[in-house]
Amino acid sequence: MADQPTPPSVSLEGARVVLGGRAVLDGVDLEVGPSERVALIGPSGAGKTTLLRLVAGILPPTSGAVSVLGADPASLSGAAKRAHQSRVGLVHQDLALVPGLRAIQNVAAGRLGRCGLFRGLRDVLWPSASTTERIHALLDRVGVGDHLYQRVDRLSGGEQQRVAVARALHQEPGLLLADEPVSSVDPGRARALVELFVELSEERRLPLVVSLHDLDLAAGYFPRVVGLRDGRVIFDGAPEEARERAAELFRTEGGP
Repeated sequence: MADQPTPPSVSLEGARVVLGGRAVLDGVDLEVGPSERVALIGPSGAGKTTLLRLVAGILPPTSGAVSVLGADPASLSGAAKRAHQSRVGLVHQDLALVPGLRAIQNVAAGRLGRCGLFRGLRDVLWPSASTTERIHALLDRVGVGDHLYQRVDRLSGGEQQRVAVARALHQEPGLLLADEPVSSVDPGRARALVELFVELSEERRLPLVVSLHDLDLAAGYFPRVVGLRDGRVIFDGAPEEARERAAELFRTEGGP
């Protein structure tokens, strides 16, 4: 019997999201295969964050079909929805860390959807030895292992980003997403952080989708670039071709 094709990790068909009476995403068709690395690029307001939130199951589509890791997130509710969302590791642009908590506690919070509220809160407030060991290993892998017990509001922006990455990994996700992860760091740290995402994707065989404003970063680390503008996909291809169409990809609505 011939091998069956592996289904995509993400599949959007005609996905539309309307917020405040405006179509933020409008008829998006997109597939991301297992272990594939994709960079989303485009100007501010293009729909990149909305697309990632749609894939993460945070926003439902207004219309169209969405399948993520073999399920339609909008069809799920309650514990099933939380469990599915925990399979998608999303590093938010604002990081969504709790400032007054220590790094270990913020990372432990990543498993709230997978473990249930009681066990999850127990691990946040009183992490077991095995949980502590696991979280320390994750923080060490992303380069901040010595900040295990440090409050995150006392860490630098780059260090906080790495704590957020460790939290996403603690979820044991089947898909890793990052929304503008390098927007608040200098170019050197930005490159190091993108390299980290790529390394983690390869090590764990995770499909990776990252939104970026920097086309050079996207072209340097991602074999596939998807360009959004005004909520629509206007480009999907190789980074070399994306460079040639840079002016079109980053032109804002009403621009030249």
